[in-house]
Amino acid sequence: GRFGEADRGYLRPRWLKVQRTAGVPNAPGCVIRYELGLRRCSFSLILDQGDLDGVLNAWQKVDAQAALDSERGPQEEQEEDDGGTKGFPVGLVILMEVAEGVLAPAELEEWWQSGVRIIGPAWAGTRFCGGTREPGPVTSEGFALFDAMAGLGFTLDISHMDEQAVL
Repeated sequence: GRFGEADRGYLRPRWLKVQRTAGVPNAPGCVIRYELGLRRCSFSLILDQGDLDGVLNAWQKVDAQAALDSERGPQEEQEEDDGGTKGFPVGLVILMEVAEGVLAPAELEEWWQSGVRIIGPAWAGTRFCGGTREPGPVTSEGFALFDAMAGLGFTLDISHMDEQAVL
């Protein structure tokens, strides 16, 4: 199947729900929703500074415990049921890769409320800017998107933007 179609055979573990919620596959406005069953995994969703501090503090506690354990010498490992992270919490920050799902900057508030914190406007070229193998600068729609993103506190992911668009 095509990107965004229900029969597409891409990443589908039991704990990940993939669904096209809007638009036509491979077209502007196509929104693919990925839902993680976070209750079944050892992940923490990072939505604000407090969430990030909680994950970082947990890592510092694990590092402190590891230092104490190394001073005591070798010990038998204790089996813990922590989802396979061995006490190390995993923080997730939601990234929208390719902003074509944003039909208008006014929709960004809704994306923010749904947990998105980082937006990459392009992979290949989009109506916002040039991208991988499709060069081009930032467009007027791109500048409007970036202004609205900045107003809400989104992080701009420039990783797939064309050099003209970034400089």
